[in-house]
Amino acid sequence: MKLKNNNLFINPQGLGDIAIPLKYFFINFLKQKKFFNYFIIQYSNQKDILKYYNKTNINFLFSSKFYNFNYSNILEILNFRSTKFDNIFFDPNIKIYKAILLSLLFRSKKKFYKQFLFYQIFFSKSPKFMPSKKIEYYVELNKYFFDKTQPLNFSRIKKKTNIIGIAPGSGNLESHRRWNYVNYIKLINNLKINIDQIYLFGTEKKILEDISKNIKYKCKIISYRNINKSLKFLSNINFLITNDNGIANFAAIYNIKSYILCGPSIPHSIKSLDNINIITKKMSCSPCYPKLRLGCGNPKCLSELNYLAVLKKINQ
Repeated sequence: MKLKNNNLFINPQGLGDIAIPLKYFFINFLKQKKFFNYFIIQYSNQKDILKYYNKTNINFLFSSKFYNFNYSNILEILNFRSTKFDNIFFDPNIKIYKAILLSLLFRSKKKFYKQFLFYQIFFSKSPKFMPSKKIEYYVELNKYFFDKTQPLNFSRIKKKTNIIGIAPGSGNLESHRRWNYVNYIKLINNLKINIDQIYLFGTEKKILEDISKNIKYKCKIISYRNINKSLKFLSNINFLITNDNGIANFAAIYNIKSYILCGPSIPHSIKSLDNINIITKKMSCSPCYPKLRLGCGNPKCLSELNYLAVLKKINQ
């Protein structure tokens, strides 16, 4: 079979990091039935999302294979390495040295990554990138391949009931990015708006259960193994209160009004969107995430963020 287009997308980041590229870039490749698309990703829920929108021949390799060398993993990596790709796309958030190493590992005449000093030694002509201009980066990259493109449109069901979403998690490795769940309880119970139901999103089931038992509203825990089921519920809410996490990023591209409680990290790629409201306790050491991914050990930027200050912002 003659391959019309053989593409490799290297995105070994968190769940939320694929939200913008999915809407503005990946979708244009995933709907081309004759394409062969390969993805290097970090989590199985990313695989579920990409497969949900896919109409192509698609293959996946998890980035964990590169950190656990055994016979099976090496064979999978070599299988990807033996493929001659037409195009390779590196997520611009990947560290420069990692992108260079990966560019040497995989074969393609066209490799696309963000611009940096001497980038053209390793990569093809690529758009400039700034964290706050991630959408613009992918819109520009689209022009290299397609005459006309359209972002992925997400359908939202309009309901008469007022459903508020809460996403109090942040992943097991990044608990320092969580606002204390007790603060969420106080916040929810003091909101000055009409609420018919609360949807609690996340995988941290104990936190979700503790919140559900201590709030005065009817609530539903949304914690499905298949992330696409959870995202369908996300599309039904009126607005979201959340930590800086994957759900926040998908709410952003769904155009859901969101209040994101930030401390160690700031979601630069979505913070300028009209539907996004960043709430943070301004401190000289925050955000520290770019340098201290696992946290400083004493995240005062979140622990000292009082629920009354958050409440005031939301009730405005």
